[in-house]
Amino acid sequence: MEVLTADIFEWLAKPAETADAMTANLFLHQFAERQLKELLRLAATRTKVLAACEPRRGRLPLMFSRMVRLIGCNAVTRHDAELSVLGGFAGREISALWPETQQWNLRERSARMFSHAFLAERKER
Repeated sequence: MEVLTADIFEWLAKPAETADAMTANLFLHQFAERQLKELLRLAATRTKVLAACEPRRGRLPLMFSRMVRLIGCNAVTRHDAELSVLGGFAGREISALWPETQQWNLRERSARMFSHAFLAERKER
């Protein structure tokens, strides 16, 4: 495993070997649709598997995001919780942005009450 700090778009655009797997946790919802589409396009050229866990967008997660003050969260976390849910995913929104879907097995679903899971696996040739 290699850990590094870099701009994601610059790092993905560099010619390099492919990774067996990439993960994203509470990261993809930070991007506008156009940026996310480009990020996914670049990731698809560099990995065999991409797994992501993101906030789930929906009424129940939004309601609970507005109650995090009850467990002692500060103003920054309270603000971010609601924005993250509003920027989160539902249905097959990430899959719709994935490039070259014929070469990939895509799975996307809600995961428990507040999360949204996405998995892209390159098909065997």
